[in-house]
Parts: sequence; C-alpha cells; structure tokens
Amino acid sequence: MKLFKRTKHTGYESIFLLGLKLYKRTSKNNKKRVYICGIPVYSKKTHGYKTERRVLFLKIRRYDYLRKMQDMLSSVVTTAQAEVESRLFEMNEKQVETESLTSSIERHLLALQSTHLGRNRTGEPAISVIMPVWNASAFLKETMESILCQTFQNFELICVDDGSTDASADILDEYAALDKRITVIHQENGGAGAARNRGIDLAKGNYILFLDADDIYSSDMFASMLVNAELQNADVVVCRSEGFISGKKKRWITNGIVDKFLPCSLPFSGLDCATYLFQAFIGWPWDKMFRRDLLERTGLRYPETRNTEDAFFVFLNLAEAKRIAIVHEVFISHRIHSASLAAQTCGKTLEHIRVYEYMADWLREKGLFKIFQQTFFNFVVTHGIWSLCPSGADVQAFRLEMYK
Repeated sequence: MKLFKRTKHTGYESIFLLGLKLYKRTSKNNKKRVYICGIPVYSKKTHGYKTERRVLFLKIRRYDYLRKMQDMLSSVVTTAQAEVESRLFEMNEKQVETESLTSSIERHLLALQSTHLGRNRTGEPAISVIMPVWNASAFLKETMESILCQTFQNFELICVDDGSTDASADILDEYAALDKRITVIHQENGGAGAARNRGIDLAKGNYILFLDADDIYSSDMFASMLVNAELQNADVVVCRSEGFISGKKKRWITNGIVDKFLPCSLPFSGLDCATYLFQAFIGWPWDKMFRRDLLERTGLRYPETRNTEDAFFVFLNLAEAKRIAIVHEVFISHRIHSASLAAQTCGKTLEHIRVYEYMADWLREKGLFKIFQQTFFNFVVTHGIWSLCPSGADVQAFRLEMYK
C-alpha cells in the first residue's frame, strides 16, 4: 500500500495520506484555491491584468506540510508502540503479582497447618463444624467423607443426632470411634435450631461452620475460607455453592450470593449493604463461616422453631458483622430431595410469621430496624411466598425457578 497518493484532473490536484485527503488545489476560470486537510488556506483570483492573492488561514508549502505529516505519523506510531510495550509490562507485572499472591496464600496455609495459626490460646481447633443430623442415613457417609477429607485438618466435628429413627445414629458412632475429632451428641428430636444451639455450646474453635448432613463439600473448603477469614480479618466468610436434585446429573449455581446487591468494595460491613443485605444472601447457614467472637458479641442463637430459624440467625449476624468476605469458588454441592429440610418445613406459615416477629423485635431492640427496614420487608414478602408452598415438590420447583 502506498503511503502517498497523488491525483491530477482537469481543474484540481489532490494528495492523500493513507486515504486522508491532505491537500487539494482547485482551479476554475480565473479562481484558484488551496485546501489543506479540508481547510482553505490560500486563494488567488485574476481580474483582467490584476491578480489578487490572499492568505485565508496560513500558507504552507505542500512538501513541507507532507513532511510534517510524516513526522506526525511517525510520532503516533512510536507512541503506540510505547503504549503497547507499557501494557504488556503491566500485564506481566499483574501476572507476577497474582502468582506472588497465590504463593503467599499457600505459604499462609502451610503456616496455619504447621504452626496452628488460627488456634485459640488454649490450643483448641481452629474450626468447629456443627452438623445436625436427622434421618440422613442415605447420604450421611458421602457427606462425612467429604468433611474428613479436607486439606485443612485442624477442626472438630460436632454431630448432633436429633432423634433419628433410621441408621444415622449408628453411622455417626462408627465414625466417632475411628476419628477422635468427631463428637456425637444424641438428643430427642427438637429441630435443626435446637441441635445447632447444642453444638454452639460445645464448640471450641475460633470459627464455626454449620453444615448439613446431606450436602457434599469440596476438599479445599475449610482451608480457603479460613485463610480468607484470617487475611481479611472477617467476621463472616461466604462461599458459592451449586445445587442438584438427588439422583439427577444436572447442576446449577445457586443464588446464595447475589453480586448485584453487594457493595463495590470488599470486604464490607452489614451496614454498608443495609438496603439489600437480606437479598444479597440466602438465609441458610451452611455456606457461611462465622467468627466465634461475632456470636459472643451478638449473643444470637437459633430460635427453636421448626423452620426459618436459620434466616433469623444468619441475617441478624450479618447485620452486626463489621467485615464480610466473599470467596467466589464453588465449595458446596447442595442436595435437594424429598426428605430435606425444605420439604419438612414448607406450608408451616404460622412459624414463619413468628420468626419474622422475632427478627423485627431484635432489630428494634438494637436500634437497627429503620436501617434494615427495606431489606427486612422485602425478605418477608419473598420468603412468605416460599412458605406457602404446600409440598416438597413445590419447594423444589420454587428453588429451581429462583436459581435460574
């Protein structure tokens, strides 16, 4: 491709630079005019024997102008090359920075495992895992294996058998006999809230996880959430999860974290997200790790109702949290089946209403009701619709619609 193109026709002459018309000279009858980059700069007019010349803008010789344009083009190319090199350098620096951060996290994890960073002063486990169990024998072994195969091993597992009538109690006792980190409590059936409260009373770790007995957990879950909690000094760490219907292969990412409702800066406090806090997360506890100091500061426990007790505990602790951290990896496969808690709790509308009243009373007592009023009312409406589902099948359909 030619850098310059020159055309001549009767009455005018033009010069182009890479398709841009730089120079044009027109001649018609007794008038002549010169344009540079479309700007008229010089004119010449003949009246008989008299010639009138006028500089319209500025007069530049054609070849001087082309030389200046060449210099300008060369400068643009040089600047572009420098910009590209600068961007490549920045990309390399970011890659090195990312690799450095990754290695830093790995070193931090090794430190956690070797020097017991994250233990409390008495040398107790870093994490207390509390798991209520009620008639979960069909899935309990798979869940237990996913917990015991964690890459981070400095934890205790408190299993509360909530009056199971199947083989769940025997399975728990078998695992407890093989692993000293497992504590099994047998009690009469009182609901998941009562079981979790019993576990909180026995917990010794600096951090507390509330897991379900029918879900599957990634082997890196404990390690990643603990490292993020320590590095970000977080009161609550929330990870992502996927859902699946038992016996089917299809999986989908749940809406346990709704990014559009989160603040721009992370980590953040509950007050930073007050308008949409109860919509930014779902009120289930199993994708959240709580700092024990937060639970001691708020004094919150699960209401011993048969449903919605988890929303009360989770949302009000989030409202009081000073630093909430997000882990974007999917660490939990949440199982939906006919015997799950969702199927047991649907249709019990009166208990839902009772928990809404508990939440409102607590927010008023703390002077936080006006701050969280919008997100609370939105939660009551959406959760109230869910509570009207008459059957487990409807709950599954409702959740599938929510997760799309």
